[in-house]
Amino acid sequence: MRKEEVVKQITTPLDAGAFPLGTYHFYKREYLNIIYRTDLERLRKMVPEPMEVTSPLCRSVWRSNFFFSTT
Repeated sequence: MRKEEVVKQITTPLDAGAFPLGTYHFYKREYLNIIYRTDLERLRKMVPEPMEVTSPLCRSVWRSNFFFSTT
């Protein structure tokens, strides 16, 4: 995507949260964090134009067991 295309997309402001602030407590959660190195030039081709890639490291986060939470 080019910068002109990205700015036309419906997005949430960068400083806005994905959900309202609250007194959330999460427990009995499981996370798997995977960090891997990728081809920097290929990654730069995939990332939209306004953004810049500075590292070949990518992160993937998997979450499971979302059974318990309070609000």
